[in-house]
Amino acid sequence: MRNRPPSPRKKRDEIEFPIRIRLVVPEEGLGKRLDQMHQWLAQSIGQGDYGVNADSVPGTADALSIYLRSSESAERFFAVLDSLGMEVLDPRDGGWIRSS
Repeated sequence: MRNRPPSPRKKRDEIEFPIRIRLVVPEEGLGKRLDQMHQWLAQSIGQGDYGVNADSVPGTADALSIYLRSSESAERFFAVLDSLGMEVLDPRDGGWIRSS
């Protein structure tokens, strides 16, 4: 598998947003959950205060990174993920959450 360089938008999001939540996309895809996540982010966080980019995690097909400005926004987003039946792994167990 060849790694591509990050897009300009992803580079900007890495710098601008201190919190990244990385989700592995299941083999069957995210389906309606992706639309629900985008809708919640737009309504609850607001345009310009989050970023969404395609990503990858070694050993998986695809991943999605959600970039946020605050831990409060992340906590609220975790509740949304839970309500959508999506699991977020603890970073100590190889999970996909980065905070800088």
